[in-house]
Order: sequence, then C-alpha cells, then structure tokens
Amino acid sequence: MPENDTDMAEVLYVSRSRTYRGFLRMTRWFVVHATLILFGLLLFRFQEGASGGFIFIAAGVAALAYGMGTTARAVAKPVPNPRATERLQPYRQAAE
Repeated sequence: MPENDTDMAEVLYVSRSRTYRGFLRMTRWFVVHATLILFGLLLFRFQEGASGGFIFIAAGVAALAYGMGTTARAVAKPVPNPRATERLQPYRQAAE
C-alpha cells in the first residue's frame, strides 16, 4: 500500500490517466463508426442498389471492432507520470 496521501495520489493518477486515454480512444472510434453507419443508411435510403450502403455499414462495423481491439491494447500500456518517484515502480508494474 502507498505510505501516505501523496503516494496514493500518484497511484490514482496512473490508473485514471489510463482510463481517460482509453475513453478518448474509444470515443474517437465510435464517432468514425457512427459516421460510416449513418452514411451507409443514407445510401440505403436514396440509392437504387443497396451495395453502397452495405459497404459503408460493413466498414462502420469493422472500424468499431478495430477500435475496440486497439483501445484494449493501448489501455494496457503504462502511462508516463511526470511526478513519478522510484518507490512507485512496484505499483506501476503491478498495474501493467
């Protein structure tokens, strides 16, 4: 356990930074996904053939799947902490 409140703040900084980074990455991929899906639905509605809409919807689903996979790997990486001290290294290694 951390020895005092300052150490606890350092440990929480690392975990919260990792969570926030994952949230931002997932939000970015969701926006790409939603844009492709909406454009695909628009093509389904106004295009004679359904192939264009299907391609964009499939690309949207693929973008979301890719984003979920890359976000999971990125969140697992340690976050550099500018206020880090040597005694917090065991906590960071345990978090990895």
